[in-house]
Amino acid sequence: MGSTGAGAGMSGGKRGGGGARVGQGSQSGEAQNGCTLGQINADAVPYELVETRLQTLEADVNPTPEQANAWQDFVKRVRAYATEVDRQHTPSHEQQGSSQQTVDGIKYMAATVDRVRNRYTLLENIEPAVKRLYKVLTPQQRTLVDMRLPSIVAPRFANPKCPQLAY
Repeated sequence: MGSTGAGAGMSGGKRGGGGARVGQGSQSGEAQNGCTLGQINADAVPYELVETRLQTLEADVNPTPEQANAWQDFVKRVRAYATEVDRQHTPSHEQQGSSQQTVDGIKYMAATVDRVRNRYTLLENIEPAVKRLYKVLTPQQRTLVDMRLPSIVAPRFANPKCPQLAY
């Protein structure tokens, strides 16, 4: 969903970066499409930004006491997802120490599948919370959630260098 500048590149203090290129390309590793691995991982919104957006949305939606349980369940699940995304995009000491070592392909794939599975499960957990929330929101509150949810949960970043990844 849309980028707000929090997105792509580990260099320069931004998330998800790196210069590794993907796709078919030259011997230098540059892809014909010019996309980097960081641009593919551009959904890595920092937890603090997710938290700020949730707080702003809550202030604008202003849930009533009758809506509080559904709202808190939704927020709890979004925070769990954001925590996992943030954790996955924060290199551990082990990862930093072994960055120069060759990675066993089987172990790499197993770890990658586990990471993606964890995120998918957390996203699946958000869906029923959103449905429960929508049942208790007014039409005006739903409109606010409709407008803001895409910037909070698994945003799709438009990327002019990599339009095929504007997922």
